[in-house]
Amino acid sequence: MLATLKEIRDSALANVAGSCPSSAAFSQLVNEATRRLMRRGDWAGTVVRIMVCARRGCVVWPRYVGKVRKINHCQGSALPVRNLWWDFVEENRPTNLCGPELGLVAFGKSPVFQDILGSKRLVRAYPGCPADVGKTVTLFGLDENNQPLRTANQDGTWTEGVKITMAIPFGSTSVFVNRVDRVSKEITQLDVHLYAYDSVNNVLEDMAVYEPGETNPDYERSQLRSGCAGSCGTTGIVSCATSQSVIALVKLKFIPASVGTDLVLIQNLDALKLMVQAIKFSEAGDRTSAQAYEADAIRELNLELRDESPIEEMPVSFGEFANNRIGQQRCF
Repeated sequence: MLATLKEIRDSALANVAGSCPSSAAFSQLVNEATRRLMRRGDWAGTVVRIMVCARRGCVVWPRYVGKVRKINHCQGSALPVRNLWWDFVEENRPTNLCGPELGLVAFGKSPVFQDILGSKRLVRAYPGCPADVGKTVTLFGLDENNQPLRTANQDGTWTEGVKITMAIPFGSTSVFVNRVDRVSKEITQLDVHLYAYDSVNNVLEDMAVYEPGETNPDYERSQLRSGCAGSCGTTGIVSCATSQSVIALVKLKFIPASVGTDLVLIQNLDALKLMVQAIKFSEAGDRTSAQAYEADAIRELNLELRDESPIEEMPVSFGEFANNRIGQQRCF
């Protein structure tokens, strides 16, 4: 079970932090230790299984997803996960009638989980509570003429981006938006919902939901390619006109903890305490001691991982039933 920042503040880690547990310096130290340790391995509690929706063959992963390790599609069949370089490898050749190689291919970053679907779209931002009225969301991208979004100021100067000032029930852009490449948002009290408004058909199309602490939304985007969904269209992307669910094993993304109820993604307090000491020795210029404490922290995490997932308990399928599923239970 992951620990909260409040539980970390109340733990023995305060004995080595050298700062008041309620201070910003303490939270910063805990976040730095967590960030460093998460880069060093897939530890207990940092890899989870989730279900997401692929829209038009595109998956924009939730904020908490850092990396996709494995993915299942079509009733449990696994697909390979590939990085951005896959489409540029010379040996990459189509292996199915739909076109590209089967798999999940990284497709860069996105500030929204659904792109704008057509022309004549305004973008609206809906605040979660009256306290967020007056807060702003700034969009960077292209307008309906495929020109960069810019704002003309009263003094004759220009500013990059178009700013939405939230109001009740919503704030809106004054120009049509064709594409959103980046979003800058102020910290809010509650979630902010972003929609594209189809002014021709009077329809709202969901684009994103931003959590209160998000200021620079940036989500992993992947392209799902599979031959088991029927029609692949002309590009080889699975089910281009529909939405489908997929199950993935993902590494959590580091998100700084700021309030007491926020989760600290390294659940091993012993390892976290050792890493804090490593950071303090490093900042003091003692690299030898810093590396020794860091090695001890990683050893603690490895021991926890071995205790949680023993090698002798790893499931292996021998095809006893000719690979047929027995009963109604289903394993991933």
